[in-house]
Amino acid sequence: MAYYIAPNGDYPRHIGDIQRDNPDYVEGGVLPEGWVEVAYGTIPEIDTETETWFEIEPKEVDGVLTRQFETRPLTAAEILARSVEITV
Repeated sequence: MAYYIAPNGDYPRHIGDIQRDNPDYVEGGVLPEGWVEVAYGTIPEIDTETETWFEIEPKEVDGVLTRQFETRPLTAAEILARSVEITV
């Protein structure tokens, strides 16, 4: 799934946002003025028991605006929440 930056700077935006604001836009066509596509990027490998990842502001990589991610340790509450079994 592609991500976009809207002309007003809103991010992330998706193909439906472009089509809502520009009803004549056809996916795969030239983006309407002001819209910028953001390449997917690489999600970092993490230890899912102790870490999580989150998205930060895109940056240019080799001339292409690209999604960026950082990692952080899980909080004690997040670790506890993952270990609790939910029964229905």
